[in-house]
Formats: sequence, C-alpha cells, structure tokens
Amino acid sequence: MDLETCVFLDKFIFMLKHLSLGEHQMVVAFVLCVTDAGMERDVVNKLEKFDAVEEAFVVYGEYDVIAKVHVTELANLDKFITEKIRSIKSVQMTSTMISI
Repeated sequence: MDLETCVFLDKFIFMLKHLSLGEHQMVVAFVLCVTDAGMERDVVNKLEKFDAVEEAFVVYGEYDVIAKVHVTELANLDKFITEKIRSIKSVQMTSTMISI
C-alpha cells in the first residue's frame, strides 16, 4: 500500500492512508488513549477484539495506547469511539487523528 499522508504528532510520524473499496473510501483513524495506570495491555486486548480495530499498541509518552481504526464513514467513527472505546472502564480519555 502506498503512503499518502504523513502527520507529525508529538515528534512521531504516523503514516496514514485511505483504503479504496471501489467508489467508497474507508475512514482510517488513529485513536490515542489515556488509561488507568497498569491497564494498558488490558485495554489493548479489549480493543483488538473489535472488528474496526486493525491493530493496537501500548505506547510511551503522553498517551498509553494507540489503535488504528477502519470504519465506513465518519458517523460510524463517532459511534465506535463513543460507544465502544470510551465504554472500556480503564480508558480515561481519547484523542482521535483522522486520516485525510
């Protein structure tokens, strides 16, 4: 897959891309999470169970977890973050970077 966009965030480069599905474009976003102390791996394990999450990692720095999410439209992204990710008890806060 080709790199289409680079976004600089807190001295890290995240490579973002669109996945083409015929005439439709998938929305690709990176969701950064702050978690309760010591619960990072538990949150990653829960995130990986969702079909919309392609991959999730524990990271060091201002955020504790990052998840790469694919959904069919922005409304679905809002619903997924609000109803799924933020419903995980150990997630204190999220910040979302949407690919362009």
